[in-house]
Amino acid sequence: MISERARGLATLHATAQAFVSLIIFWFWAAVHFEFRTLPVVPDYGRYLTYSLLVVAAHYLDMAIAGRKHMNLLYMDMAVNSRVSLRQCANVTLVLLAYLVAVKDSIISRAFLFSWIPLLYSMLFVSNKYLPRLIASVAFYSSRRHRIMFVGALQYADRLRVWADRRALYGFETIGIVPTDHAENEKCSLNILGRPYELELIIRRERPSHLILTEISTKSDDGRNIADLCERHGVRLLVINDLSEYLGRPVAVVEHDEFCLMGLRREPLESPFNRVVKRLLDVVIALPVVVFVLPVTNLIIWLCQRVQSPGPLFYRQVRSGMNNRDFTIIKYRTMHVNHGQDNKQATVGDSRIYALGYWLRRLSLDELPQFINVLKGEMSAVGPRPHLPEHNDWFMEEVNHYNVRTFIKPGITGLAQVRGFRGETKNKEQIYARIDMDLHYVENWSLVLDLMIVVRTMRHMVLPPKTAY
Repeated sequence: MISERARGLATLHATAQAFVSLIIFWFWAAVHFEFRTLPVVPDYGRYLTYSLLVVAAHYLDMAIAGRKHMNLLYMDMAVNSRVSLRQCANVTLVLLAYLVAVKDSIISRAFLFSWIPLLYSMLFVSNKYLPRLIASVAFYSSRRHRIMFVGALQYADRLRVWADRRALYGFETIGIVPTDHAENEKCSLNILGRPYELELIIRRERPSHLILTEISTKSDDGRNIADLCERHGVRLLVINDLSEYLGRPVAVVEHDEFCLMGLRREPLESPFNRVVKRLLDVVIALPVVVFVLPVTNLIIWLCQRVQSPGPLFYRQVRSGMNNRDFTIIKYRTMHVNHGQDNKQATVGDSRIYALGYWLRRLSLDELPQFINVLKGEMSAVGPRPHLPEHNDWFMEEVNHYNVRTFIKPGITGLAQVRGFRGETKNKEQIYARIDMDLHYVENWSLVLDLMIVVRTMRHMVLPPKTAY
């Protein structure tokens, strides 16, 4: 959500600053050693230790600053000066603490103290320009979100200002659905319609976020709106006005002047987490596409010539992130004349030829999907993508089904490694599989991805009974 984006931007910013600091450190060291006649050869291993401490100090500063990093995109000159001075002081203190602790007499004090002004200058310039540059790259067009408000028009002016300040985080304001009867011309936000038209408005405007401006405890309106948002895959946020209702302050998740409450955590809304996940995808997918697929393509093609002549690959339209359609690539496992249609495969399915059975059982038919991963349409790990028509059916059965589309679909996922794969025979299996997907959306971590990858490899060697 919004806080995840701000937190991830701060982490990427700290990472970029640490990298630039490292470059400046070694650049200045090279200049310093070139123009000074030193009695002994510098101990470059010792300088390497100090340079790594510089990197660690940047992350330490970010951890100490906490929420102060949340407003990187809106720092004026005075705030930038204070933040840069604090960062420079923390880096300096870490270096001096190490110097004193180990009683280092080798490191050049002249180098160290002449490098600090360069560090401050770099921090000042990077704090001014780098966050917006990172934001423009991290929150590109397909990562932009559309926000609509539902609530009293008395908040409209404040919401307009608040929403405008979110634009750099990749958010676009659509307008408001007023719940009161104030005059429309007094509203600084676009009026989208009336509350009873809310579902039609969501279908028409396709927002990614719906923000309730107040909490109502007098009716089922809030519950109905929450159900509606879950049904259409819209993120729901609620401005916390409980402090007014209870007469005392209440804090949940603060972001600037508003306190927001959301239904779900979304770790992958952090651009830093997305970069980490994308790097893992590339590290896994690239060797498979370059080294494995050419070999398996040849072997499977030759076997198909004997058992089931036809195309090597099977392409099918699936629903991806935010229900955007894409073409998934798999090895063909069914006879061409029987048609690999939209019906789910079952035990003993006559459409599957002999080799196709083993490809499916060992999950080898999924290998070409690593091409989809490199194209950015899928991830190595995530909820499995379904057919658009199956999505419609699942959505009717499970109200919060579309929440799983907040992230990219995966070749394997938490549901698959926990035994929920193959044909879904009843509602209980549907609910169990989707609950696993939602758990993954809310609790993503690099460790969880690695665990799923390892368990998937084990299932390829020892496939479960549900694999067919």
